Amino acid sequence: MKLHGNARTCPHTRWLIVERVLVEGWTVAAAAAAAGVSERTGAKWLARYRSEGRDGLRDRSSAPGRIPHRTPAERVCVIAWLRRLRMTAAEIAETLLMPLATVSAILKRIGLGKRSRLEPFEPPNRYQCSRPGELLHVDVKKLARFTRPGHRVLGRGRGRYDEGAGYEYVHVCVDVDRPRFGGQRLVRRLVVFLLSFSRSRSATGSRVSSGA
Repeated sequence: MKLHGNARTCPHTRWLIVERVLVEGWTVAAAAAAAGVSERTGAKWLARYRSEGRDGLRDRSSAPGRIPHRTPAERVCVIAWLRRLRMTAAEIAETLLMPLATVSAILKRIGLGKRSRLEPFEPPNRYQCSRPGELLHVDVKKLARFTRPGHRVLGRGRGRYDEGAGYEYVHVCVDVDRPRFGGQRLVRRLVVFLLSFSRSRSATGSRVSSGA
């Protein structure tokens, strides 16, 4: 049960009001004042307890018990059938001469609001390598060189830094092997090497094979 954020009482407080009135002999006004509610509220919970017992002290649903103008179940089935024919909510509303808002609300309630819900979800498309080294993941990170402390030490301005220090490239090669444990691939080998250049051959087989 979810209580309202501004509720003055809870089931325990309501039971305390009932207990003070019926067992300890308090007046309804005194028990309600001790709980911080009005006498009318205290009398309401006392009446509910007498008619429904301990369950009557729980919050009731605010949903109406009957909706006279609710869309019939047969019409809801027709809307679902038309939706599975890939008709939009506007087309269904025009075909059945119904308000678009009503059709959209029904589609959302039955779980067909999105077109992706019309087809079953595809199973996960997993792949496994037949041998080590068949699937390699190569990543290249560009890092700037420096030959002296930076601006946090020397400050900013002319002459505070060297031009042309260049870059270095960290190549990371991960070999993802076939076995799986708990749905995760087992990383067998991790190769890291540092180069002063980044070319197509450094991110493909020539450098990777020699570094591994």
